[in-house]
Amino acid sequence: MYEKLKQILKEQYGIEDVSPSSAIKTDLGLDSFELMDLICLVEDTFGVEIEEDAYHSFVTVQDFCDHMEKLISDET
Repeated sequence: MYEKLKQILKEQYGIEDVSPSSAIKTDLGLDSFELMDLICLVEDTFGVEIEEDAYHSFVTVQDFCDHMEKLISDET
């Protein structure tokens, strides 16, 4: 999941310096609109839906990856 998210961040936002501990807003510089766009891209890529109440929990890249991995495992 991390590698795929890292690839999306590079391709869509030109962000190359990404680690699991990178803070989405402060380290990567994504604003609220860009985070929503990222969420939509990931939802489309993986065919899942992220509940709106989960958005606030995505502080780091790892938080986002952990949530996605749980969603995907719950789907199977």
